[in-house]
Amino acid sequence: MDPGSFRCKLDPKLTEKDLPFFIPDIQGTWGSACGRNRGVFVVQPPDGHTYDCGNMPADWGVSNAADIANLTKTQPSVALKAYGNFVDAVYNTTIGKTAAACDFDGLTVLTCGREEPWRTAPWYDQLKAPIRAVNIGGLFVLERWIVPTFTSWGDDSGIRDQHSFSEKCGELGTDAGLYVILDLHGAPGSQNGLDNSGLTSPDPNEIVWGETWMYSPENNGNTVRILAAMAEYINHIEDSFGLDNIMALELLNEPWAHLDLGRVRDFYVTSITAVRLVRPLMPIIIHDSFRGPMWATLMKNFPYKDIVMDTHIYHGFNPADLSSDTAVGDRQKMYVHERMACSYTSMLRYQTCAVLPVMVGEWSLAVDNCMPWLDSKFADFGQCDHLAEREGSSWWSEHTRSFAMRQIDRYEREMGWAFWTWKLEDHLEKNEPASKYWSFSMAVEHGFIDLDFPNDACVHPPATDWAEPLGTDGSGSGGDANLVAAQAPSGVTARVDGNAAAAVGVSHSPEEAQRGSQEGASSPGAMLGLVLLGAMAGALATFLLVRRKAASQGASSSASGGAEKGGGHRGGGWMPAVFSSGYDTIGQQSLP
Repeated sequence: MDPGSFRCKLDPKLTEKDLPFFIPDIQGTWGSACGRNRGVFVVQPPDGHTYDCGNMPADWGVSNAADIANLTKTQPSVALKAYGNFVDAVYNTTIGKTAAACDFDGLTVLTCGREEPWRTAPWYDQLKAPIRAVNIGGLFVLERWIVPTFTSWGDDSGIRDQHSFSEKCGELGTDAGLYVILDLHGAPGSQNGLDNSGLTSPDPNEIVWGETWMYSPENNGNTVRILAAMAEYINHIEDSFGLDNIMALELLNEPWAHLDLGRVRDFYVTSITAVRLVRPLMPIIIHDSFRGPMWATLMKNFPYKDIVMDTHIYHGFNPADLSSDTAVGDRQKMYVHERMACSYTSMLRYQTCAVLPVMVGEWSLAVDNCMPWLDSKFADFGQCDHLAEREGSSWWSEHTRSFAMRQIDRYEREMGWAFWTWKLEDHLEKNEPASKYWSFSMAVEHGFIDLDFPNDACVHPPATDWAEPLGTDGSGSGGDANLVAAQAPSGVTARVDGNAAAAVGVSHSPEEAQRGSQEGASSPGAMLGLVLLGAMAGALATFLLVRRKAASQGASSSASGGAEKGGGHRGGGWMPAVFSSGYDTIGQQSLP
């Protein structure tokens, strides 16, 4: 879209009634906003004057920035109008409308004509809401996938026939009223060198990870052929088994952040072309390679319709996000992440306006990397020293809920979200306290996630009580330490028999994690969550299930009517989805 049509406005939810709650935020804005553009701003149309935070236009009703903060309590309507004028003027004075140009501590929103883009998604008639999703699990497939005959390997191979298993999973999804988004999670040669691709790079120089995929014509070409084969398989199961619930295909998970982004774009263009030769109307999702704003120039004159950009937002992997070595530092860290959750609206809105409608395909409630076997590059900064304080603490329960709902609030302004993951292995959920930050089902049980999905979490800033010592009951100021429990409706529980769910690459033991990585490096296999697709040269794939009908609406509706080959989705309403993944753990288990 043309950046000239973008406008930076105060969030419509910021009303006169709520404005006083944001006095600290407004005061904090001046330090950055007043310093932009040499500290000056102009108005449009030009009036022959140059202004700054100490000299504001006379018709704004305030003389300087301090007046706006002072008036929030005495004359909120004047303060609100003046602050809106200030935001508009600073934004319009800024050259180069990047994602940061409309970043005013989460109090603003970029408008461009793509507000609530989920309402214009190809699947809107089916979902009537943003995508709401959770991860389930993944499986290694070691056999080659023969196209187009879809050869059955039978029982002699010692591995369950991936085709009949995937068809069975599709049937289970249809019976439960679920839609599916297929995701190629690992490409031949590994697109990122991470364990989540099935092949961990041994190279200590992380800058070159993923180059074994990008600069190999064979690996790159095979990845495109795999995607075309996946599209053909969608046609096969739809035509042969009447399974019409596959709504989109994600081309590749997390191409490495240091790869040549132009080459990633070219791979996407080639793959989209190949997929749509097989399935012309297929909605397609592409990952932003963790460089969302940079796609604005790369996507100029992008000719394809029904393409969605996927981005992944975690708060527990970078040292700046996870580091803290005191109990107070842990609580301060959580408060900062609550604020960050609402401020992400600037980046996400910019991606939707300047690039493509965006969804957050992975996120969690973790603010550290203390989950066992989560981070193969784990470094001890003291972040795991005070985890016991969180157990039974109403302070941590309340702030974790705030953190969860603030993320959902912002993500649902765009195309939606997929939580990582639905559940963990049973022994982890029973024995690892951090499990509830990675397991959606546990997060619901602990009251962290409100299944009514209210969209007002960012209307008020988070409580600034992180410095207060916790009471003996775990609260910030005394009080009930019991966690608020929320009963998950039965309709949310959607998992495959045998529990193929494994979060964040968690294995049964370090030995299994290592073995899974080694086998991923040596086996010409593919991996897919629930629906199993073999690959010609080795790949890993996952997929998303989306409920057709909410639990409160009664039993799930069945598919009806015909559809052209395309999205392959029809009928029903919305409900949480399942964005599946889970790597080496499942490769070591026998299939159910």
